[in-house]
Amino acid sequence: MKYLFNLILVIILLYFNSFAQIEIIEETGVSIYKDIENINQKIKNNPYDVDLLNIRANLFLKINDYENALNDIEDGLNINPQNDKLYYSQTVIFMKRKKYDSALESANNAIKISRTEKNYFLRSNVFYARGDVREAILDLNQILKINPNADYVYLQKAFWCNDINMFYEEIKNYLYYIKISTDRINITQVKKRLKKIKKTDKYYANLYRAAKKDINKNGYPFNKK
Repeated sequence: MKYLFNLILVIILLYFNSFAQIEIIEETGVSIYKDIENINQKIKNNPYDVDLLNIRANLFLKINDYENALNDIEDGLNINPQNDKLYYSQTVIFMKRKKYDSALESANNAIKISRTEKNYFLRSNVFYARGDVREAILDLNQILKINPNADYVYLQKAFWCNDINMFYEEIKNYLYYIKISTDRINITQVKKRLKKIKKTDKYYANLYRAAKKDINKNGYPFNKK
């Protein structure tokens, strides 16, 4: 039993692009090539500044120059192998190239250095791209341990639970999202989704009632101390 929920899927993907985007300099209206020239001079004056190397790697990534992007990341890691931002950037580059095994290795390295919400969310998407949906969900659970108020995670988890037929967990996470999110547009779409499946599928309707009962009894995960 699969339900397509395209509108919310688009929204969450857009959210991921904003949340999990590599840390890069803001666009100034000047071409990326001009930005690269400017960074080149800064790196020439500060060859051991790994943040500058990371910025230039991201600029190379924007023009799909993966080779130079990875070279800058490798140079940065040779200088500071304990910089999780470099591994984060490396992960995204490998993801762009669809080299998911390499991306997973880089994401693992980032998390070994810093167990942040951002690093776990990126690795969850690496797992998902590899088809390891359960592992992806486990990383979402790690994020919720760090930040139980991360509303976008409940929505993402609902989608992925649907992918592996965990329909009860899907519904519970929709309900969590509705309770905690302030995004009225997304909430409206989620409510429409739940209303539709309750009407069209008796099995789903029963799961919905069970999920509501569970929440009424045990509360929401983000309200627990």
